[in-house]
Amino acid sequence: MKAAIRKEMIEKRQALPLSLRLLMEEQIKEHVLMVIGGAKRIGIYCSTRQEVDTYGLMEHWFWDKDITIATPRVNGNEMDFFKISSFKDLAMGSFDILEPQTEDKIDPEDLDVIIIPIVAFDDYKHRIGYGKGYYDRYLKKTLARKIGIAFAFQEIDEISVDAFDVDCDIVITEITFIG
Repeated sequence: MKAAIRKEMIEKRQALPLSLRLLMEEQIKEHVLMVIGGAKRIGIYCSTRQEVDTYGLMEHWFWDKDITIATPRVNGNEMDFFKISSFKDLAMGSFDILEPQTEDKIDPEDLDVIIIPIVAFDDYKHRIGYGKGYYDRYLKKTLARKIGIAFAFQEIDEISVDAFDVDCDIVITEITFIG
């Protein structure tokens, strides 16, 4: 079931016209900046495969020296976040996703917010990722606010939840916030 939903949503993202995508992503970025508020230590994924763009948010925060930005790097079955100061700190890594090349690892308890990629979500803030469980395992280690970002069309009626799944605290789309 989840595999079929993943396939459908990824195809929908790929079919999204660029001009519409850019408008929707700008709206999501504005919503994220509003919701983040005074967070100073932000974990954020490096977008790929037509996910909601995160590089505009990172660029915005790079200018604020009071904000620490950390991105994930996979090591075996685990994932950790490492501080980055610019896009120069990123290089192609696991699963053809940009990863931090720094060694300044951030303790999960030190993050205020983590922005999470979503393949699909529902009204209960359940989410479907890519099925490897990296985020679920990491999110269990932190009290950071878990913010999923997605396009509104990625919402489905209901997601069956497994014991190891971790929900978002809020889901932000170009249209609304669920949370």
